[in-house]
Amino acid sequence: MTGEAFKDTCRSLGFAVVSIYSVSAEVLAEVAPAHRDKDDLSLYVHSPEELPADFGWPVRAVVPATEPGVFLADTLADRLGLSGNDPARAKARRSKVEMRRLAAAGGLRIPAFRIVSGVAGLAAAAEAIGYPVIVKPSTGAASRDVRLVADPAQLPSTVAGLSKLDLFGADVEQWLVERYVRGRELAVNMFSLDGEHRVIDIWEYRQPGTADYDQPYWDLVQISDTDPAFSGAVQFAEEVLDCFGVRIGPSHIEVKCADDGIHLIEIGSRLPGASIAEQWELNSSFKPYADTLSVLLGNPQETRASFTPDGRVEFDSMLAICCIRNDDRPGILGEIHGLTQAAEVPGVQVVHAPRRPGDFIPMTQDLNTVVAKFLISGSTEADVLKTLQAVRSTISVEII
Repeated sequence: MTGEAFKDTCRSLGFAVVSIYSVSAEVLAEVAPAHRDKDDLSLYVHSPEELPADFGWPVRAVVPATEPGVFLADTLADRLGLSGNDPARAKARRSKVEMRRLAAAGGLRIPAFRIVSGVAGLAAAAEAIGYPVIVKPSTGAASRDVRLVADPAQLPSTVAGLSKLDLFGADVEQWLVERYVRGRELAVNMFSLDGEHRVIDIWEYRQPGTADYDQPYWDLVQISDTDPAFSGAVQFAEEVLDCFGVRIGPSHIEVKCADDGIHLIEIGSRLPGASIAEQWELNSSFKPYADTLSVLLGNPQETRASFTPDGRVEFDSMLAICCIRNDDRPGILGEIHGLTQAAEVPGVQVVHAPRRPGDFIPMTQDLNTVVAKFLISGSTEADVLKTLQAVRSTISVEII
């Protein structure tokens, strides 16, 4: 959320760091109180109109570090004559409402949708589309306030639980209501070099059962290029990037593979979250922060060196991420039983478990309320699936 890895990369290359925070200062003070420690200059900006004309240094590159920074970064890069993606379509790469409108105009397959300005309009929109539907804020991220509504009886409790502010502390002004698409959910990670799109990898969001869901974080498993869905997902992602004016840098595209074809769920012209980029640093030829910065600095030859001659990324392992959720009830964390033992399971590379006994633990409804994450690698998909199973059989979360 604070772009710390990009700051470290800039520092290693001898650059000063100007951080433009589009997340509210109140949210940052709570979740990242030390966010300014590596800044030479810190600015808090919510719209392009608030950007200063001069930053005190010559600016060499503008890097979008998180979801709400995409629009500002491409707008500022264009203003300064620096590398970036089409500013005219930048808002559509951030707002899910504009995203749907541009995708529809571009002929991309998307779920049927309606846009409402307040929660009072959700019922009529859902009736028009037909249940089940997904409700999501136009400017959210990490599945915060994304809700599956299976039938009209669920709508009142859904509405009552929705937040007025998005994940980044901004007012939710519009809601997207769309048809729930059943099928495999894939995250297609791409990198573009002057309009030449290359796939980094594809991950599948896997659930513990076959029921409809709105919270995708359970097992994230990298799929191989022999998977039947791989080539079609890459081709669709390339069409999405062209439609959305992405010509340079990383992108994260989420799709659903349904019986009637591939549907666009979301595009972000940024690096992926959920620790996927950390997995790349550990296990591949692609260096997400250095390679992104190189291409934005106008040094694409350095980024090209991270790809094989046929344009692929080399991985030394298959990868997965195990998300430990609290699907029981909100309460106080007593203990994460088996945490030490699970960390020692062969194939576990990194454990992220920031919550401590005594912390309040809400029900897991988005990425930020996952209790712990295990970053996993193995020689084959069978290896990582075995490790995922071993971790889950070892871990239990005690809520008191």
